[in-house]
Amino acid sequence: MKKNSNRLVILLLLFTLACGHNIERNDEQNFIPPTLKNQPRLVYPKDAQEKSYSGSTKLILSITDLGTVGKVFLEKSSGIEMLDKTAIDYCKNLVFVPAKQDDKSVYSRLRWEIQFNISTQDLNKDKYIDEIKNLFSTILNAPTSEKNKLERTVLMKHDDFVNTMTDALNFNAVCEQVILPEVSEEWKNDWNGWPLSFILYHDFLVRFSDYDSLSIVKAKLVNSLKFDIQYIKNTPAINHDVKKDKENILMKIKNFISKHYPDILLDNLGFDEKNDSRSITFHQSYANR
Repeated sequence: MKKNSNRLVILLLLFTLACGHNIERNDEQNFIPPTLKNQPRLVYPKDAQEKSYSGSTKLILSITDLGTVGKVFLEKSSGIEMLDKTAIDYCKNLVFVPAKQDDKSVYSRLRWEIQFNISTQDLNKDKYIDEIKNLFSTILNAPTSEKNKLERTVLMKHDDFVNTMTDALNFNAVCEQVILPEVSEEWKNDWNGWPLSFILYHDFLVRFSDYDSLSIVKAKLVNSLKFDIQYIKNTPAINHDVKKDKENILMKIKNFISKHYPDILLDNLGFDEKNDSRSITFHQSYANR
């Protein structure tokens, strides 16, 4: 793997829940505002990271009575279009416990802010690497009765890393240090291009074929594939080289799936989906309506 010259640049995304407050004017009693239930992964835009972009995007979310985000309105731009788009796409996939009025789920709106800050903090990646390596060593000498428990801990550590590591440029550099050499070899020419989280779950399936819940790991692999594919597709093709790079990595992922997981349907992973912009609405004065 090539050393990335930007290795020291780590980007932290701070999701400011304190800024998520209800803006509905509701004078009636017994109104309970929505609360966050689930949030998706978010990786800092690769091009924004390379250019050291930062800023704060302020949004207004229209939340349905089912708790899904119906529309996202841009209230105040960060000044960087790709950061705004990333924030909007992220918020589209938030899931809330819906607001309630007299014990009935109702439509609501929230103000929401996402801050993109550049920092030199390392997101505990060194701790993750050390913990995984220590677990691998322990598993080698553990009795059979303990192995599945330790393997489950490895899986949890992978989940935590995948869900919190927002550094697109150095994601694979960390992965390479905890996966099997033969897995790394298959992707050695692509490490510096795109964060490939699914490789961690592939490595787990190869390494721990005796794990008692392989179907769960397979589901995590599929979800990571979907996220990684969409991240690649959503990265702007700012020039011909980037466009070609995107096409090449998507084709390689397709070939990887056909080779290792022929039972996974490519059509279900989002390779050919067009970007869904139905819930992206730019409106600076929406809050004043």
